[in-house]
Amino acid sequence: MRFWVDSGPEGGIVERLSERVHLLIAYGRRNRLIRVDAPVWLVRSMAAGLAALLLLGGYLTLDGRLRSIDRREMAALKYENSVLRSKMDMFSAGVDSLKAELQSLTELDAQVRIAANLPFVPPDVRSMGIGGGTVGSSEPGAQLQNSIDGLLDQARFQRTSYTSIASELAKQNQLQTHTPSILPTSGWVTSTYGYRSDPFTGRSVFHEGLDIVGMPGQAIRATADGTVVRSGWYQNWGQVVEIDHGRGIHTFYAHNSLLKVRQGEQVKRGQQIATLGNTGRSTGNHCHYGVKLNGAWTNPSKYILADLARTD
Repeated sequence: MRFWVDSGPEGGIVERLSERVHLLIAYGRRNRLIRVDAPVWLVRSMAAGLAALLLLGGYLTLDGRLRSIDRREMAALKYENSVLRSKMDMFSAGVDSLKAELQSLTELDAQVRIAANLPFVPPDVRSMGIGGGTVGSSEPGAQLQNSIDGLLDQARFQRTSYTSIASELAKQNQLQTHTPSILPTSGWVTSTYGYRSDPFTGRSVFHEGLDIVGMPGQAIRATADGTVVRSGWYQNWGQVVEIDHGRGIHTFYAHNSLLKVRQGEQVKRGQQIATLGNTGRSTGNHCHYGVKLNGAWTNPSKYILADLARTD
């Protein structure tokens, strides 16, 4: 079927007769014609309706496509939201584990402080400066972020505490290792600190240390960590080693036969520094062991906690 607007005698496409429009409609194989007359307003209304239908169809098509896009985006957002929630749950579990670990570290801190003879950290001092930030915030994850911030503050405080403990332990260790605490050699103590009868003159004289009798050549060992400040022949003392242990403490080893260290050398407690001998003003093989405190002789017995139970 075909139809068209019949042309007028002057060749116009639309012929207007008394405000009417006539249409010629061809149908069938033989193109039979039917003439239809319609008022102009009806044609205009039909054209306007057709245009409105076209616009409506375009709008509905566009709206459908937009709705389809919105649904896909919504589905993607829901998926991302579920992933984020899953990750937040994992983070929350991790935060709980960190809280437990930090609590264990706090308890360990107290135990170490007991062992190191250090004061406890009061709870109000430990909690000072911890927390803050996003408390009360309505943003997603604000509570979790606040917990993480608090844990970081606790971790920093704990690191500071452990640093102070380590520093104090290092001081205590240095104090222990640099404080004389053993006999320099094994044997028999024949003369102690104080007045005695001089073996050469028989007169009462002050003896500045301990005389330890032993086998010739047996090891003489440093009684604490320190620095050798004298190694060689010294007056009537014969072959001498003197060690500076810091804090005004010096140890003195005299009448040795062979010296094993040099001046300026760093030594450790128990390290061999000489061999027992009979050099200088001496009546037999022995080690004279003395201790000086701020340049004055003091009783070495105060610095002996255990005998050196070994011979060489």
